[in-house]
Amino acid sequence: MNFTLVYIVQDNLNDLKQNLAHNLEKLGLYGDIDCLIVDDGSVENLKNYLNVHFPEVRYLKNTFQEGFNESLFKAFNIVKSDFALVLEPSIRIDYCDIRSICDEMLNNRFFISVLPVISNVSKLPFFFQLFFNQGRLDMKHLYKQDISGSKLRIFISEAMIFDVRRYHISGGLNKTYFTALYALFDLVFNSFRLGWGIHSTHLCSLIKQNKSEHFFSYLHVQDDVYRDEFSFIWFNIRSSRYLISYFFGLFKVLFSFKVKQLKAFILNMVMWPFIKINRIKPRWHYLNDHDLLSAG
Repeated sequence: MNFTLVYIVQDNLNDLKQNLAHNLEKLGLYGDIDCLIVDDGSVENLKNYLNVHFPEVRYLKNTFQEGFNESLFKAFNIVKSDFALVLEPSIRIDYCDIRSICDEMLNNRFFISVLPVISNVSKLPFFFQLFFNQGRLDMKHLYKQDISGSKLRIFISEAMIFDVRRYHISGGLNKTYFTALYALFDLVFNSFRLGWGIHSTHLCSLIKQNKSEHFFSYLHVQDDVYRDEFSFIWFNIRSSRYLISYFFGLFKVLFSFKVKQLKAFILNMVMWPFIKINRIKPRWHYLNDHDLLSAG
């Protein structure tokens, strides 16, 4: 069993410098660890820094800033290990028993282990949860003590371990999403449709050292979040109950004069025939609300 640590670096070289050596040392306690860093854009002196201090680390540079989704998609195309830990650069690992986590994933046919991250703000380990709220998709922090083992919750974090073989079988990350949030929610959601479990673990302690509200160091424009909400529903939900509740939610948007949300919806209505679904289509049947996503 072998592992790869994957970083997507946009403009946070200082975070990487502070944590890379420490994190490699901590993970190296549990076996050989490969490391791949994707330079999304032009991170000044990153290649030179790695050549001098970490010559064993693999480096991949985008010709221009392509965003998190494209960068992670490229990274998985060249990862050769059994498991990959995708980590936000400002996260510092106190401990992470990656071997035991991956053994548990193999034994239980889990596709992803989502690691709770302790925020400098809340001081509590948390995940990001996706749920329905009055006909619309919504996100909130889901704290570790609230995880009950239910497979109904769709949750992600800024530290996730993937079974690489299953990742490729699934078709991988859907690059048509604008935000990393919805791209990862989509991947988690579809893993359930394939019958693969998502796991939260207590065999780690990870601390996000900066107070940024960015997700994987990317700031998401609100228009893109609204557009991805529509795309997620269009890709994944073939239920009249969902669609009806969603359109009722849009009427609320219309009559509250929330122009940005309405603009994003109209744009998606025009664009949806041209959106590609970048994965195999699993066979599944129509389910009710609580069988797919938890309700807010």
